[in-house]
Amino acid sequence: MARQWKIIQALLTSKTGKTVGDLHKILDLTCDKRSVYRDIQDLEAAGFPLMCETVNGAQYWSVMEHARNPLPIPHKVEELIALYLSKDMMVDLKGTSIYKDLDSLFTKIKAGIHESFHDYLEQSGPLPVVSFQHSAGQLEKMTEEMVSRLEAAIQAKQYVDMTYFTQSRKTETQRRVAPYTLLVSQGSIYLIGHCELRQEVRFFAVNRIRKLVVSDATYVIPEDFQLDQFMKPSFGIYQGPETHVKIRFSSEVADLIKERVWHPSQIITDHTDGSILFVVTVAGTEEIQRWVMGWGEYAMVLEPESLRQDILTGITQMVETYQAVQG
Repeated sequence: MARQWKIIQALLTSKTGKTVGDLHKILDLTCDKRSVYRDIQDLEAAGFPLMCETVNGAQYWSVMEHARNPLPIPHKVEELIALYLSKDMMVDLKGTSIYKDLDSLFTKIKAGIHESFHDYLEQSGPLPVVSFQHSAGQLEKMTEEMVSRLEAAIQAKQYVDMTYFTQSRKTETQRRVAPYTLLVSQGSIYLIGHCELRQEVRFFAVNRIRKLVVSDATYVIPEDFQLDQFMKPSFGIYQGPETHVKIRFSSEVADLIKERVWHPSQIITDHTDGSILFVVTVAGTEEIQRWVMGWGEYAMVLEPESLRQDILTGITQMVETYQAVQG
């Protein structure tokens, strides 16, 4: 999609049209020219107003003249303001090509609204109508170059060779990864791809990539790989063996648990004393363990026994830590 978007932008800024060779050269695409042909066909099939003229034996592609003008999208001032105020939702995408285009859009929206509304946009009372909590600029610390190179590798389906720091073991390893996609989750960007070292699809926190080299070697994403299916069993982002978990929540927090969908597989059963039974099937227990411990004495794991023991170990270590502080 990013490659096709670049093709559209190149055709919109051209007055005489471009050949496939022109597009391939101007955009510095790492794919072959056949991919550019397929992209143009896909854009036509999607309804983009493209036309082709043959001049001196060469085919020149361009955007029909009527489509060069701004799209006549009807809008109300309130709708534009609402869209502009939603920009805070996009801050976690900072550093990506998507954010650049969104930032440009928000700038144009502000320019198109009468000056009398500008103060409202910048300070709508002591508190915003909607606010968003982000990760204290964690993504801003990442180099734009790192994210940009990963995006390019994903688009061209090229392997990346990287030095990756594993937080749990405090070690660095050399990995060759087929990068499938980037995922923004809870203020961090993760690379999802097939790791040649572990021979499975894995998550990699982008801010833990110490060194990255894009290889000339290319890969093919398996036809049966679906991102939504891959993510579905996870309680957060981490993966692991499929585990059936049963948790009892006391009446004090039962309503808080019931008012949200924590996982697509969850089943909640009410008990006569006001407590509930929360049943879920997740991929690995690392993240659900932290979640359960966050509910303190109001949550108790019934199954599996291994998770009960992990939580008990964690609680014991916490007690020992606090006792040591007290002397």
